[in-house]
Amino acid sequence: ASDKLAANDGDETFDFRVFGQGSLYEFFVKTAGGGSSENFGPVYFDNIYVELTNTLNLRNPAPVCDLNGNHGCAIDDLNLLLAAGDLVAGVDVEAGVTTYLDLDTDGVLTEGDLDDWLAAAAAVHRLDQPYARGDANLDGAVDGRDFNRWNAHKFQMQSGWDQGDFNGDGRVDALDYGLWEGNAFAPAAEFHLVPEPLAGAWVWCVVWFVVQWRRRQR
Repeated sequence: ASDKLAANDGDETFDFRVFGQGSLYEFFVKTAGGGSSENFGPVYFDNIYVELTNTLNLRNPAPVCDLNGNHGCAIDDLNLLLAAGDLVAGVDVEAGVTTYLDLDTDGVLTEGDLDDWLAAAAAVHRLDQPYARGDANLDGAVDGRDFNRWNAHKFQMQSGWDQGDFNGDGRVDALDYGLWEGNAFAPAAEFHLVPEPLAGAWVWCVVWFVVQWRRRQR
């Protein structure tokens, strides 16, 4: 790799999210530690400029399951992963092209990345468990509506999660039905409310004031 700092060839720009990292800190750690597909070693950062754009959010960076860059995790993102090829057989990552789809950073696009996406998206949506295989509409439950999606496209060459391709092999077949059946009508994922950090502090403040008031009444 050429030395971009020594070369007088203008500014070098990149989006750290294309390396499959959820934050600039993760990008630095993984590249400096040799975990990147690019040869950076050693890593030097000098004269870093941040260009504010409509899609840049420094306070709340996009989650790893946001594969299309719209700061959300939806079926469109998952379908980008499935469109990369047969995840059951495995698809070699093409550096700089499909690296961002490699969520487990093992160099191969597989069902492991699919499961990682389902878990990450559920966490973003504050569900208490990952989305299940067979949940075609990603509503947290595997039910008759998901079966209808599979049934409408069965025995076709499809690479869409919402069309019933639940293992990412590019086909809607009995294997996908088996995944749906294995999770059908199981307890649905529930919304998990994460308490605000200050909520506990307010409770303790109220308790403290009550205790002080009672002491003064004695």
